[in-house]
Amino acid sequence: MSGREFTTMLVLAMLALGIARKVSAQGGFFDEVFEPVHHTHFTDLGTPFVHPFNFEPPQIHQDAFFIYKYTMNTIDGENEHEAETHIDWSLTKRLGILLAAPLLGLEDATGTQSAGIGDLEIAPRAMLIEQDKFILATNLFITVPTGHATRGLGTGETVISPAVRTSGHTCR
Repeated sequence: MSGREFTTMLVLAMLALGIARKVSAQGGFFDEVFEPVHHTHFTDLGTPFVHPFNFEPPQIHQDAFFIYKYTMNTIDGENEHEAETHIDWSLTKRLGILLAAPLLGLEDATGTQSAGIGDLEIAPRAMLIEQDKFILATNLFITVPTGHATRGLGTGETVISPAVRTSGHTCR
């Protein structure tokens, strides 16, 4: 990680803590950080949390599911099968973690095949603001190079990617 990337991540973390402290003064993140999970896919007003399947939602929840994806003729001319076990786990009302472990099967244009475990994804999540009509959360996606890079099953490097997630609705 370069000095510039580290500085950017540090500034984002300080900004997130600043927002969390401001909210905490109103009763929020730090007051609820160790409260038990309130597991639901609905707001307190009954509005469902809806999000695209390939986009991580901001709310803390507990889910385990299996994703299968087939991509034919990628940019590299490969056919790719991916089966991923995906677990979202709530630790507390405000803290959670996501784990994703993919199995990959690749076939290139020459017919060469390779299969195996891809890169493992770990993403701690903190829900900074939770209100009836608005949620703000932050993730730190960490991709660990568990896949065999020379066989095309992984990147061969650790990737750290911070993200901010939000959700809101206008229902009464």
